[in-house]
Amino acid sequence: MKPKSVQSQKPFVVISLSTLELTTRNMLRGVLSYVRANQHLLCRFCLGRPDDELLEECLSSKCIGLVTDRWSPTIARKVRTYDIPTIGFNLTPVPRRLVGAVSSLHEEIGRLAASHLAGLGVTSFGYVPVPRKMWWCRERRKCFIAELAKMGRKCNVFRGGDLVKWLVSLDKPCAVFASTDIMAREVVDACRSADLSVPSDVSVMGVDNDELVCETSEPGLTSIEWNTEDIGYAAAALLDRAIRGEVKRGSGPEMFFYVGARLVSRASTFVNFTRDPLVEKCRSVIRGDLSRKLTSTILAEELGVTKRTLERRFLAGTGRTIHTEVLSARIDAAKKLIDEKHLSLDAIASACGFYDVSHLCRTLKRPGRGDGRRAT
Repeated sequence: MKPKSVQSQKPFVVISLSTLELTTRNMLRGVLSYVRANQHLLCRFCLGRPDDELLEECLSSKCIGLVTDRWSPTIARKVRTYDIPTIGFNLTPVPRRLVGAVSSLHEEIGRLAASHLAGLGVTSFGYVPVPRKMWWCRERRKCFIAELAKMGRKCNVFRGGDLVKWLVSLDKPCAVFASTDIMAREVVDACRSADLSVPSDVSVMGVDNDELVCETSEPGLTSIEWNTEDIGYAAAALLDRAIRGEVKRGSGPEMFFYVGARLVSRASTFVNFTRDPLVEKCRSVIRGDLSRKLTSTILAEELGVTKRTLERRFLAGTGRTIHTEVLSARIDAAKKLIDEKHLSLDAIASACGFYDVSHLCRTLKRPGRGDGRRAT
């Protein structure tokens, strides 16, 4: 009989995360960054299929910690038997035994997607889920539809079958939100098969900002990006503290939520479908000089219409208020200037119409919402 290796006899942490989605891969990068910075942790990786039995085989008395996006009665029993501190990623319902749990704020995804697509001026919307039944996909659909409903808009949901026929059946022009970048790419391909132009007939956006998928699409895909690598690092740090006995157990998991959601705009949503020339002129005036005070009253006076007329037609044409449009334009301009790195934050805040750097930073942390103070 061959003796067991020294390494196999040492206590280890099991990391079991699917690598199918970019979001999870980025979380895994965060976990690995912590492990590399803290080399006292020995890890075993189970990165296979959801039905891979290797994870269950690894859960033994030698396992001192677990990071996983899988949960089953067998896993739960072994975690309880060996009292393994566990971090769960996107598990629902969230097991009480977990030390920590990572989840996404799907309301933020729905808000960003609905705001951007409604801002194009379309009145027809669609949602395309992943083929397999996933709870996070249902939540994204629910939140997206709820945000559109607040604007008086309805959404058609693809229920399976022929994607090409479904796209053809939608009123044009329309905007389609896909649950992931992979599904958004399938929508673009289906549009090509149906001889539909993207974005002139169908505007398309996804989630994850997987650059290999988004940049190689024709046209490039607009997407929502999450800062999940930092979450992976923080979750791994919590697990390490739990292994050392520094975390109180039994009171339920510490929750981590995806943060830093931002819209990455590409050609798949570049076309503006608004037909109202007053709305287009108003948008042009807003973006002409963001440093000055921009209110409905001021804009209406410059455009030669009443405030009520401007607000009514702007909401009807875009699905959002003038204040939301102004704030969105300020945020977009500020992010662009920050990325270019040739101006100070003071100069950027002034150029984009924010009170000061503090106001700018607070607003960027909550994109599209502001912080309760109106910019000038």
